[in-house]
Amino acid sequence: MSVEHLIKKLIELESWYETPVGKKAYELVVNQVACRVDQIYPSYLLQIGGRSIYRRACDHGQVFVHLDPRDGLSSNGLNVCCDLTGLHLPVPANQFSMVICPYVHEMVDDSVALFEELSRVVCENGFVVLVGINMASVWGIEYLMGRLVKPQWAGSIYSLTSLLKILKRYDLSLEQYETVFFTPYTYLLPNRVSQIMDYLGHRYWPKRGSIEIIWLQKKEEAFVLSNQVSTLRL
Repeated sequence: MSVEHLIKKLIELESWYETPVGKKAYELVVNQVACRVDQIYPSYLLQIGGRSIYRRACDHGQVFVHLDPRDGLSSNGLNVCCDLTGLHLPVPANQFSMVICPYVHEMVDDSVALFEELSRVVCENGFVVLVGINMASVWGIEYLMGRLVKPQWAGSIYSLTSLLKILKRYDLSLEQYETVFFTPYTYLLPNRVSQIMDYLGHRYWPKRGSIEIIWLQKKEEAFVLSNQVSTLRL
């Protein structure tokens, strides 16, 4: 995948953020992520691609990686441009206590190589946060019914099961799974109706929101080795 193709995908994501559905999805993700980040309080945070998900003023050191200075998505903090098609971030290993990736694993051709690189740059007990489309949701139903066109930025949309199968190869384990946005994609509902659907969704179907936020934690090396020894003994 060329740099130009990835930049095009990021621009398409940015354009979607400006639609009524995209604006709501962005704000819901921002609010959900901010609550958790404030609890974890990472010392050094990295976001790859897209507009800033964690926007609050704080003392965290923050780095934003973009594909090209022309994408116009620079954020507060240190901005770094790199070629993600090579899937090598220009930072040392074990550098960050949290890495946020909004829809990036849906854009790149080689998500396996991306997860390997994320595992390299995040420190032990650090977090990787993936934001993506939840196909086990009302949007997934609309997609299967032929009413929802696949988001233009997404080369692939993964189920949670398929993601966890890939992540088994690395030292990233599922720490928390949450979803937001329980209203249909194809209909712009009145705000009050949308709020009711979101309330009912969070209460009764918490894993069926259309946008998934996957919190992964890098295991301690000793824990990884003990698991490998146990596997060998079996």
